[in-house]
Amino acid sequence: MSRPQAMSGRYSTLDHPGARWLVSRAVRPREIHEAWAMGRTPSIEVGRRFDVIHLSAKAVEDRILGTRTDEAIEGAFRAVGIGQGVIVSRQRDVHSVLVRAGTARTWDAPGTSAVGVDDHLRYLRVPHPGRREGPGAFWLLPVTERDEALATAGQVHALTAPPERSRITWGFTSPSSRHVAPTEAPHATTTSLERVQKQVYSHSRQQLLNTFKKE
Repeated sequence: MSRPQAMSGRYSTLDHPGARWLVSRAVRPREIHEAWAMGRTPSIEVGRRFDVIHLSAKAVEDRILGTRTDEAIEGAFRAVGIGQGVIVSRQRDVHSVLVRAGTARTWDAPGTSAVGVDDHLRYLRVPHPGRREGPGAFWLLPVTERDEALATAGQVHALTAPPERSRITWGFTSPSSRHVAPTEAPHATTTSLERVQKQVYSHSRQQLLNTFKKE
């Protein structure tokens, strides 16, 4: 963006709800607005307005079947209820999820890292709130505008949990992917088991009778 805008003291991000929320507890919010106006990626202190959990891109992409596009990755986050506040790093190797303040204190998921107010190095490089694609860091999911919209620990845990086995193999649906109503599944399993048990019992009984006849 142009230098005159920065010198005038009026920045476009002042009118952006997400930008205002991001800097609402910053010590020097004006410097952050100016950095965005100059095309830079400023650092915002973590732990005041939000905590952050860093996930490796591979951990998220391993949950996706097929082509791992930005849309597919976004869908993985939305599938667990995360709809806002996810930043992709400049190298596209880390996804940073904005979570509720205080989350980092009890976060313990392996292969991830959480940053909060208790951490010495508690700063996050935050791209312009309107930047939704690369090159450089960008918002995979739009910037949060209120505390209630921040991701919860449970949602991020769901995203980092081991993915289910693939439901589709070489174009055929595996048995695990067939839908069975929860109330029907036990009955169906019991019926099949009873049928097999009856067949085994009938066969064994017939063999025993044949043995007595021979004697």
